[in-house]
Amino acid sequence: MKLLSKDINSFCDGTGLRKVSITIDTHQVVKEEGKKLVEDQEKIRKIRKDEDSINKKAQQYKSQVPAYNFDLLVLNGEVEKNLLTSVDSIKVELRQSL
Repeated sequence: MKLLSKDINSFCDGTGLRKVSITIDTHQVVKEEGKKLVEDQEKIRKIRKDEDSINKKAQQYKSQVPAYNFDLLVLNGEVEKNLLTSVDSIKVELRQSL
């Protein structure tokens, strides 16, 4: 136990940490926590890979000024109202996120 205490003190001195929490448990608990950690890391890798894929796809498309506007669109009143409401909603969300 004295060696562990000495190592902890040395670690704290070297890193500048003031508080250290140490858990001593059975091998089985450590093994289960390690397995969960690996699973969590795999999930994170998959999310990052998905994000990279989405970003690559998004880079294929460049935004541009639309060639047409709603004045040239022939829609029934309800559809036009729903589209305009959706566009207004997106504008509000964009303003709120800035």
